[in-house]
Amino acid sequence: MAQANVVTDDDFELLLELEKGKDEADGWELKKKAKDIEIWIKKTKSTPVHLVKSITEFAGINKDVMAKLFMEKQRIRWDAAVKRMEELENCTVYRFMHLELNMPIMGISNRDFILCQMARETETEKIVVNKHSTHPSKPDVSGVVRGETIVAGYIVREKEGDPETSILTNILQVDFKGYIPTSALNSKMVASPENVSKLLRQFYTKTYKAELEASSE
Repeated sequence: MAQANVVTDDDFELLLELEKGKDEADGWELKKKAKDIEIWIKKTKSTPVHLVKSITEFAGINKDVMAKLFMEKQRIRWDAAVKRMEELENCTVYRFMHLELNMPIMGISNRDFILCQMARETETEKIVVNKHSTHPSKPDVSGVVRGETIVAGYIVREKEGDPETSILTNILQVDFKGYIPTSALNSKMVASPENVSKLLRQFYTKTYKAELEASSE
C-alpha cells in the first residue's frame, strides 16, 4: 500500500491538549452550557470552519457501551448524518476507515473521508483519534466531495464515582472542501452535538439496551 498518513503520539497529545482548553484568552468561546452538555468553539487560521468541542454526560450508559455505540456496526444504525462507515484495512495498531456523511444543508453534495483511526484504552477511559489519510481502495468518486479532517477524535471516560455514567468529549474540525456557505455550516456544526446526543440516547433507550440485556441472558 502507498504511504499514507497514520496516527502518531503527537495526534493523541494534541487531542488531549484541546480537551483541556476552556480559556477565552486562548480563543475558546462557550456556545452552550446545559445540565448534561457544554459546547465550545475556537476559530483558527487553517479553515473558516470552527473547531468544535462538546462535552456530554450520558447517565446510565457506561464507558464500554458508549465505545461500542461509536463503532461502525452500531453508529450506522443511529447517526442520521452517517451514510456509510466501513473498515478498509486493519493494520493491528491502527486501521483505515471510509466515512461518508449526508450533508445537513439542502442541495450540498455528500462528503466522504478516508481516516486512519487509532484507539488507546485503560480501565477508565478510551481515546480515539481519526486522522486524514488516503487508501488505494477508495479513490474519489463522482457526486461525492472528498473532505479533509483537520482535527478529529473523541474521549470516553467514566464519571468519577459513577461507573455507569460516561462523559464523552468530542473534538472536530473539518475542511469540507467545495462550496458551502460558511456561516450556515458553522451553525450546523455547533448544533450537531446536541442532535447526536439525542439520537444516541433514543437508540440506546429504545433498541440497544434491550439487545444488550437479551445477549447477556
